[in-house]
Amino acid sequence: MTTVIHHVQLACPPGSEEASRAFYAGVLGLVEIPKPPVLAARGGCWFRGHGIELHLGVEQDFRPARKAHPGLLVADLDAWADRLAAAGYPVDRDDDFPGMRRFYSHDPHGNRLELLEPLSARPHAGEGIDFADPSSARTYSGRTADPSWVGALTALVDPAGADVVDLGCGGGTYVRALHDLGAHSVTGVDSSTPVLEQAHADHGHLTGVRFHHADATSTGLPDASADLVLARALVHHLPDRAALAREAARLLRPGGTLVVQDRTAADVTQPAGPHHLRGHLLELAPQLLPVEVGRRPDAGALLQALESAGLTGATPRTVWETRAHHPDRESYLAGIATRTGRSLLHHLTDDELDQLVHDLRDRLPDEPLVERDRWTLWAATKP
Repeated sequence: MTTVIHHVQLACPPGSEEASRAFYAGVLGLVEIPKPPVLAARGGCWFRGHGIELHLGVEQDFRPARKAHPGLLVADLDAWADRLAAAGYPVDRDDDFPGMRRFYSHDPHGNRLELLEPLSARPHAGEGIDFADPSSARTYSGRTADPSWVGALTALVDPAGADVVDLGCGGGTYVRALHDLGAHSVTGVDSSTPVLEQAHADHGHLTGVRFHHADATSTGLPDASADLVLARALVHHLPDRAALAREAARLLRPGGTLVVQDRTAADVTQPAGPHHLRGHLLELAPQLLPVEVGRRPDAGALLQALESAGLTGATPRTVWETRAHHPDRESYLAGIATRTGRSLLHHLTDDELDQLVHDLRDRLPDEPLVERDRWTLWAATKP
């Protein structure tokens, strides 16, 4: 059964690869991915990013696709319109799609492109979580690491006896887990003062544990001071992921390991199910989908950033981690209603959030719920 489109193919004329790169990488911000050697000889190029994959294939008798086109779901449609216009491409707005704002443009070969955004995503959506707000202090507190996470981590690296830095540690859940796994020391780093203060109050008494207020991409910690650096649920909050890779490489001792754990677009768009409750959120509040997909790291771009920082051996692997065991439906909905630990829900207005809670109550069974999310992990080593 087909559940997701792997890629969309567009045609391009012979010898147009550089023009394709200038547009799809330079303007749209996609990352070029290598074609398999057997296909590379045919010309063209492939791109990936923002949860999509586009293949440009050479057609000898090329004619641009002026009607058939990919429709790209985006966050902040106006910013994309400005970006394309600044690069000299047309922006032809069309309001005939109910529930959507959209415009048409084309690539340098004349192939039609559509960019669209749900009407509810602008201008009334929430502005996202403010980690500096004192009310956010307990947003990521009060949880324990599930055995499914412990198993996934220890399959990659053994924290016992290691000096560990947890970048973007939030409420300290995984600082404590690393301590309990026998780490020699664990330094939790976070840029949010209220969140970090709460983490210190909850876990600062543990032997070998300390918390450090700093940006994850510029920690100020000593060079070569860590055997293991963890960046869990962090990179999707960072505009410069290459800077994170460089900082982790600086912190690691030779032979040390960086473990990045985050959700890709493929992870977050898994179908809703009895345990994948995040899927229900995106089905019932579809205005969140372009925000969620747009902020997620592209696996190819992240691998490229790790390699550029001198980190080697990273191969993405997926894992289903149990997030929580909810005794009943209402306990789950209480967390949704307060946006606890769910930065995505801060992009909803209060009215939209109330509607989401109402719709979830109608959809989910009134029984204990086990909530699981699919994640991607990368483990890279400093030679």
